[in-house]
Amino acid sequence: MDISGRDNVLAALTSPDLAVTPPAPPATSPSTLAWLRAGVPRFSRGPEHTPRRGYTQAVIDRVDPVALRATARRLAEQALARHPAADVAREVPVRALADALGLPSVDVADVAAVAKVYLTAVGDPTDIIEADSAVARLVAAVGGGSDDQTAALVGVLVQSYQATATLISNSATALIVHDGLSSTEVVATTLVADPPTPPARRMAMVDTHVGDASVAAGETVLLAIGAAGFPFGAGPHACPGAAQATAIAEGVLDALRPAAPGEPPRS
Repeated sequence: MDISGRDNVLAALTSPDLAVTPPAPPATSPSTLAWLRAGVPRFSRGPEHTPRRGYTQAVIDRVDPVALRATARRLAEQALARHPAADVAREVPVRALADALGLPSVDVADVAAVAKVYLTAVGDPTDIIEADSAVARLVAAVGGGSDDQTAALVGVLVQSYQATATLISNSATALIVHDGLSSTEVVATTLVADPPTPPARRMAMVDTHVGDASVAAGETVLLAIGAAGFPFGAGPHACPGAAQATAIAEGVLDALRPAAPGEPPRS
């Protein structure tokens, strides 16, 4: 079922009857994709969600958006100097966060391998195997163990990958059209006109209602959160890193401005 409209989407995002997914089952093996999904707030609900959300927020709070914007600009300029067609949309967000968190050993390729199957844990068996190996390497790179705090740190890196890349790509396209606006204004415009967020999925845990719609237990609803004005979500699962994602996109646009408009970064 598709849910649209600001009021209906907000009601769904804040409803205790709707879960992001069925809670991820406990993992039998540490430092795997299943372990990561079982330990982060995105796939948690109820009493387990609150402390996991706190661990993620603690990671985010270590990253100053102003400094992050400057780091993103520097990394984008360096990448573009090496190769004018560098894929800064995918490379810079992870590298900038890793830099801010003091994690020089984080490999963007590992983050990409996990992000490919992170949301659903469904894919080609080879993708799952590669994701398991990548999670293990990321755990080692962040110097963590098998606890939820480590999962939160790895989760922040993984969740920075696709959505921030799309925000950068969409903003770079908008920059060509709105070259008179500041980077901050371009990103803000993009978040309204071309938000990077795909429809959010929620599953009804009990029979419930969203606005005038009846939703049966077990039924999945799709929420047009970007079109409804919630590009970073809302409610208990709202993105805690909205300021950091915006800062990274602004920094990349700062780096793109001196060059003549061309093909926007790939997403």
